Amino acid sequence: MSRRVIPVNRSELANAIKKAEANGPLQNLNCLWKQAASFYNDDYAIPNELDVITFSVVALRVKEFSIPYITVAGKKGRVGGVPRTGEIKRVPRSEKFKNDPVAAQAFQDMKNKTPKSFVDLADKIIDTGSMKLAIKMNCLQCTNYQRAEIRDCDITRCVMWNFRPFQGKSTDSDIPDGADEDLTADSEDSADDAA
Repeated sequence: MSRRVIPVNRSELANAIKKAEANGPLQNLNCLWKQAASFYNDDYAIPNELDVITFSVVALRVKEFSIPYITVAGKKGRVGGVPRTGEIKRVPRSEKFKNDPVAAQAFQDMKNKTPKSFVDLADKIIDTGSMKLAIKMNCLQCTNYQRAEIRDCDITRCVMWNFRPFQGKSTDSDIPDGADEDLTADSEDSADDAA
């Protein structure tokens, strides 16, 4: 099915744009297109029993006809044409954790359950908010704090498996023997359950 071209009167569209911007520029172009479509439809299309146009048609035709306008495009997350009043400061993850009582309590519980030799790691996670260190701690907790177990981990379904620490140089031979067979066996089991 081909697209239907909606005829638009250039001079009436230019008048609708001028009427929309009579009190100065609008917040953003989307507001301009919507208001111009409303003025065009109310003042020209409906009284003359023509097809009404949408704001997207207005945007296309304004560009096609090179109709001038003073409204500027808005920036993502703020109103167009309005300068920023202050810099947006990024809050470090560690500050978010310290200010969140649930996270602070979770980190304190983690630290209390951590063996003395790994308390420094727990403190670094709390102080820096490092995801890499958090993954490391998660893997250590999972393997009862045995680094060799992390390196030799055969739980390939774990979402952290590819990110686990203590891997050394990664090769295809790092995937444990039989890991693919375990996945295949499980998928066959679920297929049998479904039948």
